[in-house]
Amino acid sequence: GAVAMVGDGINDAPALAAADVGIAMGAAGAAVAMETADVILMDSDLQKLALGVELGHLASRKIRQNILISLLTKAAVLVATAAGVACLGLAVVVDVGSMLAVTLNGMTVLSKSPPPRPKHKPAGGKGRGAGGKSKYVKLKEDV
Repeated sequence: GAVAMVGDGINDAPALAAADVGIAMGAAGAAVAMETADVILMDSDLQKLALGVELGHLASRKIRQNILISLLTKAAVLVATAAGVACLGLAVVVDVGSMLAVTLNGMTVLSKSPPPRPKHKPAGGKGRGAGGKSKYVKLKEDV
């Protein structure tokens, strides 16, 4: 299967280059890691990585839908023209209508908002480092 590597430092650059998909994290990451990576996320939040994958799948799905809409409308006009039912005006109207439908369908990707960020709270009493602050955080909100 495909391998993805996530890194942000100089020592990560060889692994980023060797991976099928190299992902550099953080605006403060090493320049060589960003130059080597296929994808650069300008935030160090790993939840953005999941959102990026989700948006990529959604965009691919919309592209397939838009190609199908375009091909079906072209085929319908071709069949109607061969049957002698369609004229040039109808072909133009169907073409412009399908272009608007494809554009509006593609714009639905823009309405995809990121999921709400969970509130990170220190775990009670365990894992306290120097300075008394917890090193561990809860990944899920309390219900």
